[in-house]
Amino acid sequence: MTDNNRSINENLDKTKTNTSKFGQTGSIGLERYGGYVYEEFLTNLRMPDCLKVYKEMSSNDATIGGILFLFDSMMKKLPWSVKPGGDKLVDKTVAKFVEECMGDMEHSWMDFISEALSMFIYGWSWHEIVYKVRSNKNSKYPDGRIGWAKLPIRSQNSWNGWVYDLNDPDKLIGMEQMAVNNRKTVVIPYEKSLLFRTKSYRNNPEGMSLLRTAYRSYYFKKKIEEIEGVGIERDLAGLPVIYVPADLDIWDSANPEAVTLRAYLEQIVSNIRRDKNEGALLPDTYKLELLTTGSSRQFDTNAIIGRYDRLIAMSVLADIILMGHEKSGSFALAKTKTDLLGASLEAMADNIKDIINTVAIPKLMELNTFRGYTKYPELMRGEIDAPDISKLSDGMQRFSEMGMPFFPHEGTEDFIRAAMGIPILSEEDKKKLKEEQEKQKAEQEAQASQGTSQSTKPLSGRATKPHETDDKTKFNSTYEEAGMKKFWKWLKGDSD
Repeated sequence: MTDNNRSINENLDKTKTNTSKFGQTGSIGLERYGGYVYEEFLTNLRMPDCLKVYKEMSSNDATIGGILFLFDSMMKKLPWSVKPGGDKLVDKTVAKFVEECMGDMEHSWMDFISEALSMFIYGWSWHEIVYKVRSNKNSKYPDGRIGWAKLPIRSQNSWNGWVYDLNDPDKLIGMEQMAVNNRKTVVIPYEKSLLFRTKSYRNNPEGMSLLRTAYRSYYFKKKIEEIEGVGIERDLAGLPVIYVPADLDIWDSANPEAVTLRAYLEQIVSNIRRDKNEGALLPDTYKLELLTTGSSRQFDTNAIIGRYDRLIAMSVLADIILMGHEKSGSFALAKTKTDLLGASLEAMADNIKDIINTVAIPKLMELNTFRGYTKYPELMRGEIDAPDISKLSDGMQRFSEMGMPFFPHEGTEDFIRAAMGIPILSEEDKKKLKEEQEKQKAEQEAQASQGTSQSTKPLSGRATKPHETDDKTKFNSTYEEAGMKKFWKWLKGDSD
């Protein structure tokens, strides 16, 4: 055994003796100093400098703005519901209570989702949980229970640092905020907050902006567009040049008149524009010319900028928005790209759903008293793209032929209604429909039991005898003879 291996083993033995079996020896390794994270290698993309960069990218670039609008619109199409934790009546009551809290805030649930989607731009979104006691003054359900008053965002621009536990360097305990209005610093506890991130590598509270991988393409695109604009202006207007008389030295810094004249001429050159106010006033011996290149540009800036637009869109799987602009792209390819984009956005929606299910709902249930429920209810999301109805029906038919039952089942019925665009039945409608079905079932059972009792009734003596057909042949002659006698009496005028 080498000396190096021996020293390592000795250190391991010391660690075993000095550390509890349930303790933590290592750390995540997040590059953090104080309240700042240094995972990003570009200094201008670290907090808080990155806030201005990502704000500019999302607000100034047409391609990025269109992508973010597409993301926001598709995410708002997602239906949200609450799944009971079991089949008991109290489980359904608890699920209904959570749904009531979602629709009983100062803002709508979709407003909350839209605010949470700011993590697409900045990589993270911090929301504080504010509770209320439901009463006549602040709630549609004045039952005295504790619900959500609001889930407001705490702006990324108000961030002043991350707060970590001194005893556990990997444990985030709050966000330090500098309020914009009163310039006061407060610490918002993590236990009273919801932190949404696009990714949680090394448990980095800042996540990673979806625009991060598009930054390089945006940077070059922006520079080329600026150069293109200047080049077009110069090609149209020309490069202004002023010739000064040879006997006049405007570069003499010791001569105040020369310094003033030089500043005046530089101002004329830099401010010349081809518009309705164009013109320059110069002495007779001065000369003004507009120089042009005399040839067309050697680079196709449209193709270059278009390439960077495609790279920006590809970095977030949103190049579907560019299909058709270049007169290319098949329907099958568009369907594949749409499915990929929808799957990625649904994964982001799962991120929001998981935070609500693991943090918000359990804390809400701890503040209220419900006895006997199976487990906490769960927030469920729908799907962005509705499934193909024909494929769905064919698959259900084949599985039903194989013996898989689909109905009656409320969840399956709700899914099919949502896929077909048919309104989902409310709880009251489901209750009425169930009562009507039970009533019809009871009537059918009553009719069946009544028919059974009649069929099992003891038979009488007449009914037990075999059926015999009556033969009236021997009575026909008697009937005919009596009828003829009555007819002759009528002819003779005799009466009975």
